[in-house]
Amino acid sequence: MRVLRELSEAIFLAIVIFIFVQLAIQNYKVEGASMNPTLEENQMLIANKLVYLKINWQRVSKLFPFIEINHATSSYIFSQPKRGDIIIFQWSINREKNLVKRIIGLPRDTLEIRRNKVYLNGVEFREMYLFEPEFRLQSMEKLIIPSGHYFVLGDNRRQSNDSRHWGLVSESDIIGRIWFIYWPFESFSNSFKY
Repeated sequence: MRVLRELSEAIFLAIVIFIFVQLAIQNYKVEGASMNPTLEENQMLIANKLVYLKINWQRVSKLFPFIEINHATSSYIFSQPKRGDIIIFQWSINREKNLVKRIIGLPRDTLEIRRNKVYLNGVEFREMYLFEPEFRLQSMEKLIIPSGHYFVLGDNRRQSNDSRHWGLVSESDIIGRIWFIYWPFESFSNSFKY
């Protein structure tokens, strides 16, 4: 009887851990060269899905009417998306495909590309991680990023299909922030430091 009880407890614990892992992390395989040299094709990544967890305080107050909520309608628990974060998100063009890119423009930023250089709020944005700083001559008119949206670019601008081509990433499409590379194993030590 004791063995049966211990076995059922172990199975229950395994199920709880499995559910938590499914909610907290997601793996991703890099496809293409759009994030070179930061990420290389076929590398396997782990994304932290909880880092951008957001609470809707209006829903909380409906569930618990005895709790008075006196602040914003929603807020991030741990961290909000930041410039430079490498994220996995659901692609708005093909909802079955996830992409990995770097956040460049934040909500309410004014962004412009002039002669291959990104300008944020009128100031040139220096990017030390670019594969080739000089990509084909390109410009993009001034854009004011609306609330709840982000402008993303690949580090290898010559080969990146990103916000320049299909637009902004909605906050609701962000799956998580890249946490570390787990394959090939020699890349493990090059995990991301934010």
